[in-house]
Amino acid sequence: MTGVKLSENGGAENQPALYLVPSPSTVSEAQERTKLFNTLMSDMAESDQMSAMTREEMTARLELVEAKADARLVRFEERIDQAISEMRRESSDLKQEFKDERADRRSEMRNLKLTIVTTGIAVVVGLWAANISLVQTMLASFESGKSSATALTQATEQLKQTQEQLQAIQDAMTKRTKSN
Repeated sequence: MTGVKLSENGGAENQPALYLVPSPSTVSEAQERTKLFNTLMSDMAESDQMSAMTREEMTARLELVEAKADARLVRFEERIDQAISEMRRESSDLKQEFKDERADRRSEMRNLKLTIVTTGIAVVVGLWAANISLVQTMLASFESGKSSATALTQATEQLKQTQEQLQAIQDAMTKRTKSN
């Protein structure tokens, strides 16, 4: 409610709700606008005597507008068709790329599985060979120890026999030197 002020007698609380008095500036603005509008309308009526359109002119004008709208609609439909065909082509390209990528991944997975299985088999064979090597080494060590013990026993016996023979020779030499 711009440009409107309450009446001077008593304020808003003493007045009925719809009793408002417009300000003088608001009244003068409205009067100026009305004068301007009336002037423009009278100038148009005097200087540009507009003739009314005939039915044929109106029909021709409507047909022209309809033809333009149809042409725009056709162009729009062509653009939509092009966009849809482009999307379909891109979609089929993406599908093909996805299939190729999936085939590559499957191939890589097969190669990875083959590598894992081959590595597992190689580890098992390596452990088996290491185990056999350890067993053979232990058996060889045992046999070596066993033969060493036998050789040691034989050497000890021969040493005893040699000592006995030396003792006998020394006793015989001592008897001869005493007898001489």
